[in-house]
Amino acid sequence: MNSIELSGFSELENLLHDMTISEAKEKRAMKLAIAPMKAALELATPAGKTGKLKKIKTSVKKEGFATVGILRAGAFWGMFQEFGTSQQRAHVGFFENTIRRTERTALAILTNELLGR
Repeated sequence: MNSIELSGFSELENLLHDMTISEAKEKRAMKLAIAPMKAALELATPAGKTGKLKKIKTSVKKEGFATVGILRAGAFWGMFQEFGTSQQRAHVGFFENTIRRTERTALAILTNELLGR
């Protein structure tokens, strides 16, 4: 009679158990990951007369199974700077371009924090 013997499942179970990441660790890692994005945005954001737009607000929250980092411009008129108006197009895309430039750095930080490298 032929048979197949499988071994190593207890080691696999231990490995998977060690990979469990707590919600607090996820949030801390996300805060660290979006920090360089915030710093870059504060430099790239046009100051204007009041300087309120440069005050980037960050938050980290849980949405379903995902932990999400949010960056927001400090004033509602940031959308006019980002997308432009019929009269002004000087800073169109500054927010998105800055995020794209720093996303690899943020992903590297997130990976290092979560995987412990």
